[in-house]
Amino acid sequence: MSDTDTDTHTHTDTHTTTDGGPHTAADTSTDTGTGTGTPRYAPEWLALREGADAAARAPGLLGPLRAHWADQPGETAELVIRDLGCGTGSMGRWLAPRLPGPQHWILHDHDPDLLVRAAASMPRTADDGSRVTAATERGDIARLTSATLAGTSLVTGSALLDLLTRDEVDALAAACAGAGCPALLALSVAGRVELTPAEPLDAEIAEAFNAHQRRVEHGRRLLGPDAIEAASEAFARHGMEVRVRASPWRLGAVPSLSVAEGAVSGAGGSQAEEGVDAQGAPLTPSGQWGSRRPTTTPETRMPETRMPDTATPWRNSAHAALAAQWLRGWVGAAVEQRPELAPRAEAYLTRRLTDCPDGGLTAVVHHSDILALPVGTTPRREGDPAAGPAGGAR
Repeated sequence: MSDTDTDTHTHTDTHTTTDGGPHTAADTSTDTGTGTGTPRYAPEWLALREGADAAARAPGLLGPLRAHWADQPGETAELVIRDLGCGTGSMGRWLAPRLPGPQHWILHDHDPDLLVRAAASMPRTADDGSRVTAATERGDIARLTSATLAGTSLVTGSALLDLLTRDEVDALAAACAGAGCPALLALSVAGRVELTPAEPLDAEIAEAFNAHQRRVEHGRRLLGPDAIEAASEAFARHGMEVRVRASPWRLGAVPSLSVAEGAVSGAGGSQAEEGVDAQGAPLTPSGQWGSRRPTTTPETRMPETRMPDTATPWRNSAHAALAAQWLRGWVGAAVEQRPELAPRAEAYLTRRLTDCPDGGLTAVVHHSDILALPVGTTPRREGDPAAGPAGGAR
């Protein structure tokens, strides 16, 4: 998320975030950019979710992106890619090896420690063996303009849009459109979780969690699960072509990945697959939720359930730990939004956590990925429908 360039007179505590990761927030006395303070994401949390993120992202959006680049007259020899809110660099680790040709990544984040980690762990070679280099920029991503993005081949980011306001998303779309720069923004929450087996309290927890995602924070109304629709409309309004695809997390022994292949609507795209990211501040070891310092969830072993190859990561202990951490955060954020849920939610969470290690609980946590391309240069390919005008079906 964006931040001031300089941290001064900080006071730290822990908050629940819209993208679900526990972080330590530093409220600064300097107020520039979006004025959100300094959320510092725990590297342990980012590492825990990286495998799930990689499995969920929609690789089908890379074909239209490559086609766009191939169609550009005077195409540069090196791709320049800006990763907004890069964290520890998981988007770069996923995307760089999937793109051909030399690449120079510019990693943006407010947290200098995360920037160091991201730069150190970037891949060194592209899909075709070409060189990949990286540089870092610390500062406020809300300050990006079309002039800043001049010469940029791609703006990318992961779990970012839902942390922005409508005006901030519009400014980002305007900057990309003005620079003629594509945008690939992954894993935005979209408002739905499917739990199996279902319980009566599921819907009430989900509703409170979604309200928490849309909260006002530091005077800013976060988009939360409205982010994909807002971004699709904003990019289309600024003259860009929009594609949106589902990118759901699957936690537990989920036997089918068919939902992940469905397209979702953007600015007039095809039928929607709505979704939600669902993590927040984790419980403390004592079992209490709220604004607490993040703790590491003990690993538990998932059963060796036979699943398709694309789902097999959920069988290892790290992903079982993610399922438990996600569940704690999802319930914790709901209770933070509606404290009256606490008595029922505590018993609910205890039951659900008991079912996590033995595969008795599965969850589909819906997200969406969005690709926005400058209009007039993207070749239309058979079988790869483009989004239509703004305001299409959801």
